[in-house]
Amino acid sequence: MNFEIALLLILILATVANFLFEVLAVEIFALSLMGSLILLGILSPEQAFLGFSNPAVIMIAGAMIMTGSIIHNGAADLIARKLQTLAGRSQNRLILILLSTVTLMSSFINNVAATAMFIPVVEGISKRKGQNPRRFLLPIAFTSMLGGVCTLIGTSTNVAVSGALGAYGLEPIGMFELTPIGILIAVAGVGYLFVISRFFISVTPSSGRVDDYGMREYLFEILVQEGSPISGSTLAESDLSERFHLNVLGVVRGGQRFLSPPGSMSILAGDLLLVQGELRSAIAGPLPPGLEVKTDPRFRDKDLESDQVKVVEATVSYNSPFVGASLKELNFRQRYELNVLAIYRREEPVVEKVGKILIQAGDVLLIQGREESFRRLWQDPSWLLLEDVVLPKYRPDRFLRALLIFGGAVVLGSLQVTSIPVAFLIGAVLTIIFRCFTFEEAERYLNLRLILIVAAMLSMSMAMEVSGTASFLAQATVLAFQAHGPLVLLAGFFLLTVLLTQPMSNSAAALLVVPIGIHAARLISVDPRTFVVAIVVAASCSFLTPLEPACMLVFGTGKYRYTDFLKYGLGLTMLVFLITLWAVPKIWPFVPAV
Repeated sequence: MNFEIALLLILILATVANFLFEVLAVEIFALSLMGSLILLGILSPEQAFLGFSNPAVIMIAGAMIMTGSIIHNGAADLIARKLQTLAGRSQNRLILILLSTVTLMSSFINNVAATAMFIPVVEGISKRKGQNPRRFLLPIAFTSMLGGVCTLIGTSTNVAVSGALGAYGLEPIGMFELTPIGILIAVAGVGYLFVISRFFISVTPSSGRVDDYGMREYLFEILVQEGSPISGSTLAESDLSERFHLNVLGVVRGGQRFLSPPGSMSILAGDLLLVQGELRSAIAGPLPPGLEVKTDPRFRDKDLESDQVKVVEATVSYNSPFVGASLKELNFRQRYELNVLAIYRREEPVVEKVGKILIQAGDVLLIQGREESFRRLWQDPSWLLLEDVVLPKYRPDRFLRALLIFGGAVVLGSLQVTSIPVAFLIGAVLTIIFRCFTFEEAERYLNLRLILIVAAMLSMSMAMEVSGTASFLAQATVLAFQAHGPLVLLAGFFLLTVLLTQPMSNSAAALLVVPIGIHAARLISVDPRTFVVAIVVAASCSFLTPLEPACMLVFGTGKYRYTDFLKYGLGLTMLVFLITLWAVPKIWPFVPAV
C-alpha cells in the first residue's frame, strides 16, 4: 500500500465519520474534501472540479425543478382527494392504495420530496378518519425508498452512479433498466409494509400534546393584581416575553378566554394570564410586583384551543429556509403572530428557550395561533409541513403543463432522441418559460446540499480510481471471498453498502463502493454491471436508522423511537437482500466480461 492510497483511506474514514457525527456541515465538508484531494496532490484542480460538470449533476438539478413544478402546483392536494374517494371507509384499502401511490410517485420523484409531499396528506386523512398517523408515516418513508429503485430518476443515487460509470468504460444506466428488479422489490416491500402497518406497528394512544411534548411543568398562571405596574400596558410593552422569557398563550378576563392574544392587547387588573416558561425563574426571578404566580393549574389540550385558535404540528422540511436559524432570528412570532410552544426532536421534546434553538430538518414544531395566521404561514415559502393542510393547492392548468413537460423529457431521454441530462435541462427551462412557477419558486426546489455532495463524491470516486485505491480494496475483498464464488462476493458488497448508507447519504455510499465493486468484478472476470446494480439497490436500503432524510422527516412527526427503525427496517432489509441475490444475477448474469 503506497502513501497516496493510505491518505485516501484516511479521507474515506473521515468522510464516513463526518456523515455520522456532522462535525462540519455536510456541504462544507464536501467542498473541503475536494480541496483536500487537490492539496494532497491526488487530483489536479481540473480533475477535482469535473464532478460539477458531470451530466449527472445537471440531470439531478433538472429533475428537482421539473418534479418541484408538479408538487408546487398541487400534486398532493389532488392525490389526497383521490385517495379518500378510492379508499372509502376501508382502512386496509386506504393503506394499500396509499403505499402503492407513494411507490409510483417516488419512482419519478426524489424519495425525500415524495415523503415530504405525503406527510400533510397522511395527517389530514388520519385526522378525518380518527386514525393515528403514526401507523402510516414510517411505511410511507420506507416505501418512497423502494419506489426510488424502479427508474433511473427515482433517486439521485441512481443518477449519480450512472454518471460515474463512463469513467470505467461502462454504459450509463438506462431510464428503465432498473425497472424489473425495482418492481420485484417494490411489490414485495409494499406487501411487507402493508402487514406491519396494519398489525405490528404499535399505536399507543396519545395522552395529549401537553404531556406528549413535556409542557405541563412549563405551563402556569399569573394573576394581575390591583396596582401592578404592567396593568394598563400592552402585552408587548409589559416585556414579559423579552425580559422574563415568558410566553403569554392566553388571557382569562371576566370568564372569557382570549387565546393567542396579539401584542397590542392591554393587560387589566384581575386578568389571569396563561403563561409558558420556566416556573422556577418566574417564582424566584425579578417579576414586576403585583403578579401572583399560580403553581398548580391542571392544563389540558383544550385549554390551549378555541373555535378561532388552533394548536398544530408542523414538520420542518428538508429544504425549508428555517433550517440552521433560530425562531428568534427568524422573528417568527412577530412575523406570523404564532406561538411555537415546543419542538420535538429525535425522541426528545424541547420546551425551554425554544426561540434560541437552531432549527433542523425533521424537527416538529408545536404551534398555537389563529386560523388567519396559519393561512399567512401556508402562503409563505417556509416549507413547514403542516398537519391537516396540503400546502400547494391544486391548479389544473399549471399542473397539466408541468406534468406534460416532465413526461416529454422522460420520453425524449428514454427514446434517446437526446441524452437524458439534456432532456431534463430543457424540461427545467420550459417549466419557467411556460410559467409553471417562477424562477424564485423553482430555486426552493433545488437541493444544493445534495448537489454539492454528489459533485464531491464523484471527485472522490475519481480519486479512488487514479490513486489505485479502488483496485487495492477490490483485491483485498476478492482475496477474502473468491473461494466462495461470485454470489457470496455480491452479497458482501450489498451488505457493505447497506452498512455505509446508514450514516452516509445514499449517493455518497454508492459512489464509494461502486469503484471497488467494478474492480472486484473484473478481477474475477464477471460482468461489473451485476455488481453495480446490486450496490445501487443496497444504497436505497436506509431502513435501519432514522438518519436518512426521508426517515428523519417522519421520525419526529410520528413520535417514533430509534428502535422502531431497527425493528421494522431489519426485516425489510433482509427481504430486499434475498430478492437482490436471487434476481440480479438472473437479469444481469455473471457472464464473463467482454
